[in-house]
Amino acid sequence: MDIQELYDKVSHGATFYVNFKERTIRVNKKLYHTDDIEDFTDFGAFSDMPEEDFMDVLYSAYETYKHSVPSERSDSHHKSYFKALPYEELTDDCILYHTDREFARFILEVVFLRGVCSGKLKWHDEWGSWFWQSARDKDFVILRDWVQPKKD
Repeated sequence: MDIQELYDKVSHGATFYVNFKERTIRVNKKLYHTDDIEDFTDFGAFSDMPEEDFMDVLYSAYETYKHSVPSERSDSHHKSYFKALPYEELTDDCILYHTDREFARFILEVVFLRGVCSGKLKWHDEWGSWFWQSARDKDFVILRDWVQPKKD
């Protein structure tokens, strides 16, 4: 299985769960470890991208998710790593030119996990002891556990 096949499945309605700590992705109840997904850490033309540029890509994926349009399915999730705006707070443009929240969440979570697994995203001591908060958007938070899971 390669990463594009997983994107395609989710874009066509497959259910999914991304586990940052375990470095796994579950699509339609089938579990994939990131080591077993072809091209998972390959960023193609972006392979030489500096970490700061990767953070811009990650932030862009977060912005898309934050302003995506929720559905009954996306609202039924009990746990989400990142915060998105409720429907009432979305602008007319967000609603008119919407991105489906479920797929936007998958993209964001997979981009994040690909960054961690490829070494493009590393924890920095100046970020704090347990979380980092973006200066651009205080709702964009990354927990240290997601980047450096505690060893049992």
